[in-house]
Amino acid sequence: MQLGHKCSAYYLHGNTEDSLAPVPLLKSYGVDAEALQFSGHFNFKGIGALQKILRQYDQCIYHAHDYKSEIFGVLASWTLRERVALVTTIHGVILNNWKLHVYEWLAGHSLRFFDKVIVVTNSQIPYIAQFGVSLDKIEVVYNAIRLVDYETSSLSLAPDTSDNVFACIPRDAKVILFLGRLSVEKGGNIALQVLRQLSVIDPSFYLVFVGTGPQSESLCLMADELGIRDKVQFAGYQQDVRPFLKKCHILLVPSLSEGLPNSILEAQAMFVPVVASAVGGVTDIIEHEYNGFLVRPGCIDQYVQYILLLSHNNVIRERIIQNAHRKLEEHFEFGKHMERMMWVYNSLYASKKWKDAI
Repeated sequence: MQLGHKCSAYYLHGNTEDSLAPVPLLKSYGVDAEALQFSGHFNFKGIGALQKILRQYDQCIYHAHDYKSEIFGVLASWTLRERVALVTTIHGVILNNWKLHVYEWLAGHSLRFFDKVIVVTNSQIPYIAQFGVSLDKIEVVYNAIRLVDYETSSLSLAPDTSDNVFACIPRDAKVILFLGRLSVEKGGNIALQVLRQLSVIDPSFYLVFVGTGPQSESLCLMADELGIRDKVQFAGYQQDVRPFLKKCHILLVPSLSEGLPNSILEAQAMFVPVVASAVGGVTDIIEHEYNGFLVRPGCIDQYVQYILLLSHNNVIRERIIQNAHRKLEEHFEFGKHMERMMWVYNSLYASKKWKDAI
């Protein structure tokens, strides 16, 4: 790792082949990555394997990124607290079934044992504090992207691939892009209602969903019921969303709850304007009417109003795009994210009085 820490990634996975997908991706970036099987609710064998890994190090930082790795990390390091510092990043909270409520409750109460709790947006701080986590343990580190990965010159897209990402959609169509999990909190049903209203005003609008989730079938049925199925494309999961961003007109983020969505950062990096719900960390990224448009969640008329404005007023569209890219460079570029993360890590080395603080 260039900034001075050795980094290893241990990916906790289930039984499916798809659950192993991140491991080769991590290795392609030169990360020492390994998969640890954690199927079932509480896998004590897996916890033992994790503890064995932690025992290899005289001093190490264990960085969790979801509720399972939080709970298992606390258990595995219970007798190793002098040599293990616990850190977790709270990316967002999804509570759409009773099991997730239980897991999040357990994970929430495990946060008191962490040395640092990183949140990706200021709006998450009250939620974390309610579990008894002191404010001096909470750090805000925004999500970020590498802008160089989204420059036109870095997109190795064959022309025929790029041109055909929107199957069966006219080339002159105005494509509204929805990027994310197809689940209730992401507002896919709202996106369909927005398209129906837009289609009455301007039939050149189309909607493309990129992502999968529990609402995949119900959203397809809803598009049929609204009479707009021929204007909706379900592209499924895409590892690389840049070809879709390259061809779309506007990114729509009608979420009912959010952390700090990377989809907005990716769109702004590729000069795509964004209309989004004013929820969670979205308001940390978007300043209304400066670098995007914010809408009260579920207000169909407002989504339609701002999409039409961006479509029909090129002066406003260009101003929004340029302001968004400028703020992205100043606050959400990956280098700045890593500087902040390294500060967190080094503060832990200093607080633990470990000798190798950088």
